[in-house]
Amino acid sequence: MDAWKDQSDDSASKWISENLEPKGCLPGAGAVYVLAAILAVAGGVGVLWLLGQTQKDLGSRKLRLPNVQLEPLLHAEKPIRLEDMQGKVVVLNFWGAWCPPCLMELPHLAELERTYRGREGFLFLAVSCGPGPQEDMEEIRSNTAALLANQGLDMPTYLDPGFLTRQAVDQAVGFQGYPTTLLLDRQGYIRRVWVGFDRRLPHELNQLVQQLLAEGP
Repeated sequence: MDAWKDQSDDSASKWISENLEPKGCLPGAGAVYVLAAILAVAGGVGVLWLLGQTQKDLGSRKLRLPNVQLEPLLHAEKPIRLEDMQGKVVVLNFWGAWCPPCLMELPHLAELERTYRGREGFLFLAVSCGPGPQEDMEEIRSNTAALLANQGLDMPTYLDPGFLTRQAVDQAVGFQGYPTTLLLDRQGYIRRVWVGFDRRLPHELNQLVQQLLAEGP
């Protein structure tokens, strides 16, 4: 079930501890600007939690991203553009160090990245994002570096300056919240989108990655 629950910082932590599977938080891209305006008018500051994972099987719709502009953040060497994804199976994940459901998902995605690291025809793009419409790139870098070091992870991680890639996702399929994970096939078609996290995601994602890699170029 999809529902929004308004939480303060303290009550959000309590809510996480009382629930086995918090699913997602904070709308992003185009929606985050609407949220910011609403909060400004209301004069309040809070955290919005999306309860319940949603997923879309989009294989038959032939949808592509119109743009990708990612910059290396940690353990990544070069920028990523749309042409760098051509001919590859791509996992594109948007997450934040401030987002508890993202942190629950993180070890599973890191394991998947390690499993397929160096595999020809596969590209894993983890994009670390800020919690609001005005992102501080150095703050994201610092928080992400501290988190990955604490977890002993060397997962390649990227930035999305100016929300350009998230805007492209929003244009193609809608960007509803964090974490959001897209799976693209070798032709660049968006095959599946997951919004939020539950424990079925790693198994589903791994199975589909294997399937798409087996299809060949």
